[in-house]
Amino acid sequence: MKNGDVYWLVFLSPGAYVNGNLIVDTAGNKTGAYVIKYDKSGNYTGVIPLDIQGRPYNFNNIQMQRDPLTGRFYVAGRISSDLPGHDIFMGGHLITQAMFIAYFDSSGQLIRELGNTSLNYSGFIKRPVVDSIGNIYLVGGYQGLGGSINSTAIIDTLPYTH
Repeated sequence: MKNGDVYWLVFLSPGAYVNGNLIVDTAGNKTGAYVIKYDKSGNYTGVIPLDIQGRPYNFNNIQMQRDPLTGRFYVAGRISSDLPGHDIFMGGHLITQAMFIAYFDSSGQLIRELGNTSLNYSGFIKRPVVDSIGNIYLVGGYQGLGGSINSTAIIDTLPYTH
């Protein structure tokens, strides 16, 4: 929240929303991610499309936090590999890791996405938390044969651009 503003992460299929103020028209009938902004009185004040598209099921496992200092949006989650056809794309890039974190600039453009190297049962299970100086805290877990989170490297899946 900033000055009482609320930022709400929603995943919307093509259609009209917020009394026609938000028109969703995604290619291939995919669901898109949007951050809808409301003021402290509950009035709609705008929308920021995040560069995330896909099919609905895996969106249930994604959570967001906005950094009030930078305006960046941090999104963390997990993907079930048991659901073919429920792919998630960020920045046009297919997300194949079971657990990931991504961050977007204040206009919704993907800056960077990080994920683990495993498709085992793992993932971030709570929303990311950003403290007053910009540190990011994540909660998650990993389950695998003889493995642990310490033996699963977090890898960059996109080139770093700053």
